[in-house]
This record gives sequence, C-alpha cells and structure tokens, in this order.
Amino acid sequence: LVEFLEKFEVAIKHDIIDVPSMILESNSRTIKSRFLRGYIDTDGCLSFIKKNNRYRYPRLNVSSVSWNLICNVSKIFEELGFRGSLWTMKIGKKSKLPLHRFEIKGNDMINKWYRKIGSRNPSIISKYVMWSKTGECATNSTFEGRMKVLKNEGFISSETMLL
Repeated sequence: LVEFLEKFEVAIKHDIIDVPSMILESNSRTIKSRFLRGYIDTDGCLSFIKKNNRYRYPRLNVSSVSWNLICNVSKIFEELGFRGSLWTMKIGKKSKLPLHRFEIKGNDMINKWYRKIGSRNPSIISKYVMWSKTGECATNSTFEGRMKVLKNEGFISSETMLL
C-alpha cells in the first residue's frame, strides 16, 4: 500500500505531505480550483470574527504541519487571484510540530472564493449561506440550527435544504 501511494505522491507522514505535482504543474484553473475545493471541504474552516457584537467578518483557513503543503496551497490561491496570509503558529499541546496556516478573509475574498471555488461540504455551505443571507453566522451555531433559521426565514425550502 505504501509503495502504491508513493507512486501517486501521497505521503504517509502528515508533516511531509504536499500538493501533487500534477496539480501544481497544471495550467488548468479548473483542476487547481477543484483541488482547493476538496482540500477545504475536508480540512478547511469557514468562520466569522465578531464585529460590533455580531459574528460578521468572514475568514476561510486551512492548517497543516506540512510547510510545503500550506505554501503550495497559498501559491495556488494566489495564481487564482486571491489575497491571503500565511503564517506559522507556535507548537501546540497535542503536537510537537509547528502548525502552518493560510487564510483569506473579508467579504470580497470570501464571496470570490464561493463563486470561483465553492464547497460541497454541507456545513461550510450552510455557514456561507447563513452569513450571505443574514449578515452573520455565530461561531457556536450548529448545522441543524443554521438550517432551521434559513428555512424559517424563507431563504431555503424544505425540499432543497442546500443539497
């Protein structure tokens, strides 16, 4: 299994993983966008910072202990016309390795991300829809709670329920 995964440049150790070269070297914006969508859907986080007592300032981030992965993810975002921040956090309690993070934030960047890359993750979609329709999305909200609000406010029907 290890040999098979290595043929496709899939690393076994989490601190050495990277974006596969076939994606990095591709000239296709579609391939790069789809890679980012899959990566964000599995390891990304859409959250909202409190401003004027409401959770309304959006940020989307991905984190990894692999510097190469986060660095290359940030390069792909940049190639697709996004502005973001890349930094390293101190070593946490659970891991002896530093955590690297890339983040885009602000209304313009998040709306652009949703239009150009989007998500297939119901939790991320519901956060985005909640924020875009109501102007906020509380940090401690649940998927079920967001869906209930969106349905009760008439933003979605019970038939669609986002999916």
